Amino acid sequence: MRKNDAYLFTMIGIFSLILGLVTIILTKFTPLLLNKTVYMCKSALASVTYREVPHSVLEAIVFMGIIYVGFTTLKILAAVYQYKKLAIKYNRSRKNDDERIATLQNQYPFLPEIRVVSARSSQAFSLGFLRRHIYISSSLINRISTKELEAIILHEYKHVKDFDGLKLFIAFIIETSLSFIPSMREFTISMRIDRELQADKFAVSIQKTNRHVLSSLKKILSSPNEVQPHFVPRFAAADLLDARIALLVDRKNTYKKSLSKMRLILSLFSLSFIAYLVLTPVHAAEILINGETSVMACSETSPQCLAVCEANASYLNKAR
Repeated sequence: MRKNDAYLFTMIGIFSLILGLVTIILTKFTPLLLNKTVYMCKSALASVTYREVPHSVLEAIVFMGIIYVGFTTLKILAAVYQYKKLAIKYNRSRKNDDERIATLQNQYPFLPEIRVVSARSSQAFSLGFLRRHIYISSSLINRISTKELEAIILHEYKHVKDFDGLKLFIAFIIETSLSFIPSMREFTISMRIDRELQADKFAVSIQKTNRHVLSSLKKILSSPNEVQPHFVPRFAAADLLDARIALLVDRKNTYKKSLSKMRLILSLFSLSFIAYLVLTPVHAAEILINGETSVMACSETSPQCLAVCEANASYLNKAR
């Protein structure tokens, strides 16, 4: 695993774990929800460790879950639509016709296609998941020096080279899907800061000075700057500037973002609730009584409990 991708892989790991736990919960409780009649095994009723979850409570949980999944799906689809809209909008922009950019592309043959955006706002960003391009507004080009332009292009090239646009979008999807764990927001912010610091570091290493990155940031911030979605790598994201400037001014600085206690408490509460549902000792077996499907629930999966359940089921069939 690449060190630079540690945040993303951690988020993917947490997402996979939560998905596995939710699958276990659905496997355990779905039979109790799909059947109108539930018979409790005598051993389950007598068990002091068993906590019967009322059917109405389970239905309420499922209903809230459906609403949550629907809302999350709409939010992700809206982000996809927004990204697609941006791609269509900026792909219409003209290809580079600036002499200075052409010179830089000859100097650095590894640079991707650079497009000039006709806009009054000062902006520079990279766009695309697989076919990535660098976009710079014409107003920004007119306001900066050649060295500052070089710093911006090298910074954005690092994003393009590392597929940061794709990685940030994956992180956005995971954060949105697990919004009931607010601490995932901290991972996304830390990941964005890390990607920006790496891009700054690359530009500084090529130019052998931090002066041009700092001066270009200052010029962009002193002019109107169009807001882009957080999952679009852009040169002057306002919420990441403190960490970047601190490291650019003094390389010995280490930026550590403080964790939100409230987010941490809410995240622990959500994880505790999921753990409770996973650890609740419930085993449900479908049985057929007078041609109607019902459920026999046990508090555990031990052979003894299941044998009692089967006996109860046989008794119910005879009684009917």
